[in-house]
Amino acid sequence: MNTLTNSELENNVIPKWSAIQCNRLKRWFEIAKARKKAHNCAASWNNIWNRLLTYSSFLISAILSTMSLNITYAPAWLLPALSITITIIIVINGFFNFAKQSESHSKTATGFANIIRKIEIAFLQKDNPKSKFSDFIDETGESFNHLLKDVSSLPLYAKNLLSDINLEAPDPFDDFEEN
Repeated sequence: MNTLTNSELENNVIPKWSAIQCNRLKRWFEIAKARKKAHNCAASWNNIWNRLLTYSSFLISAILSTMSLNITYAPAWLLPALSITITIIIVINGFFNFAKQSESHSKTATGFANIIRKIEIAFLQKDNPKSKFSDFIDETGESFNHLLKDVSSLPLYAKNLLSDINLEAPDPFDDFEEN
């Protein structure tokens, strides 16, 4: 974004942002808020699954190792059943990689929070903007696309949070009025 210094602002007057431009910005704001909420939800659920599977594997390992010290009192089926169970839990956690997905969604949610904060600050400065609207909206679009490029896909429960809002990029013809 081309931010001007104070001396440049005095010599180079940047026009106020119009209501139509602010409406376009509002659309980006709504999309970023919905995405942030969905990615926070996905991060939370992936974190819960990761903890559940990790702690249960530790617990089963502790039980298994304790039982192996005195095998005479354990039923014959219990040790193999616990070994198979812990193996399945570890494979599931390794296959779905809940910890990595949680971290990815958390970073993406933080990125959308940064976009939201930039839009809020820019909106508050709409009457005396620090940059041209076109430069700001281009930077916002690039940031948005960069975040979506690197994130893993949202699970179904997080996608349901996005169903209330049309997540397509704002259409440049939304505010077009024929004369």
